[in-house]
Amino acid sequence: MLFKNDSRENLSAELEELVIKRFRELTTILPRKCLVFRKIKNREIVLTLDFSRCRQEVSKTMEESVKLTFIVHKLRLAEVLEFKINRDLIGWTNVTKSDYSTF
Repeated sequence: MLFKNDSRENLSAELEELVIKRFRELTTILPRKCLVFRKIKNREIVLTLDFSRCRQEVSKTMEESVKLTFIVHKLRLAEVLEFKINRDLIGWTNVTKSDYSTF
């Protein structure tokens, strides 16, 4: 069996770790020190990229936001992708299917 623990909370946490791991595998442009997590905000799932440990990388990574957004969309991870440094919101983008009609 893939999961060690039987409780729903542990299963949910382990699934979340797998999802984030898969996202990182597909996003080679994302710095290793960047924190990645999901949350629910205003009834939407938000994927947050926190650059508090690698501030110098935020601009370069944001230039590649179309690629990141495409991967978020393909994996159906979130409706919104946001870029932060600690609590400061640096930028965000909606993740919608119509944005990828040319891919």
